[in-house]
This record gives sequence, C-alpha cells and structure tokens, in this order.
Amino acid sequence: TWPAIKFPGWVSLIVTCHEKTAAKSGNGNYAKNTGKTPGAVFDRSCGKGFDDMGRLLGKVALITGGTSGMGVVTAQRFADEGAQVVLTGRSKERGEAVAGEIGGNARFIAMDAGDEGQIKAAIDFAVATFGRLDCLFNNAGSIAHPARIEKITTEQFNAEMSTLVGGVLFAMKHAIPIMRQQGGGSIINNASTAGHRTG
Repeated sequence: TWPAIKFPGWVSLIVTCHEKTAAKSGNGNYAKNTGKTPGAVFDRSCGKGFDDMGRLLGKVALITGGTSGMGVVTAQRFADEGAQVVLTGRSKERGEAVAGEIGGNARFIAMDAGDEGQIKAAIDFAVATFGRLDCLFNNAGSIAHPARIEKITTEQFNAEMSTLVGGVLFAMKHAIPIMRQQGGGSIINNASTAGHRTG
C-alpha cells in the first residue's frame, strides 16, 4: 500500500505548495501570467522543513489534470518524494513541457477526463510504463458553462457531469482492479470549492 502518510498533513502540504506556486504566478494561471510552462514557476521551497523526503520511492502515481495548478504542484511534490508520476491533460504541448520540467520521473499522456476510453488508456499507459499503479489522484476539472444556473444548457450540463463526476468514477473503475490485484493502493479525489456555491 501507499507508505504511511498522515492524510490530512499530506493534503495540507500539497495545498501549501500550491499557494506558494500560485503566488509566484499571480493567480495560478501559470502560462498566461508568466509566459513560462506551469512547472517552471514551482516553488521548491515548499518542501523545506519535512525531514522524511523519499517517502514515495518506488511508487507510481497517476495525476489527472496534471498540467496546471494543483496538478502540477502535486506531481512535482510526488516526484520529489521519489514517486514516478504520469500526468494527464488535454494539451499535449503543455503536458510534455510540465513533464520535462519535473524530470525523468514524469511522463505525460493526453487525456480528456470526460472520455472513459481515454481514461482507461491513461491508466493502461501508466502500468505499461512503470509496471504498477499505487496512487490515483483525480484532480481534473473544468467549467463548461459561463452563465448562471437559469441559463445553463443541456449540453453544458452533460459536459460538466462527464468530467467532474464521470471522470472520477471511471478512473476509479479502471484503477481499482489493478490496485486490488497488486495488494493495495491509494485514491485521492480532489474537489473544488465551487461545489459549495450556487451558480
């Protein structure tokens, strides 16, 4: 199973790193605000003060939505801890740039989180590349409707549900059998604070 990590503390670490990284880029929209790849503005100082680096040595993590924001920070932190990471995202150019910035422990595969076939292909890619899957971090998300609830269309609603709900469900569907067969694993499902607000 995933090494002994106090879950709340691990999440707090990721959030702290995300805040530092976002502060360096203005508002977290890295490429737009800096002209650099998202990984290029990662603040490596966020890991200082933690004495147990290398906790994830030999582990493999798949991070959906790994090309910006929280996904970039998580990928970099996991790699710094020794994990091999597979990033997914819709932009091949951005994804390959982020993977290159992280280094040899990172790979990228293009994936639409609203497409079950692409989700399965990404999980299969992770296993084919690194031999196992120890952690799934469901982080991908998108907002398809620019308007308030009373103006949302059926197409916009379906697009959001396929990514925000279906993307999480189908990633777990295809990851769980692999983790069960190898004896364990960890699944982390990230959610937005937008879920606490009406449109």
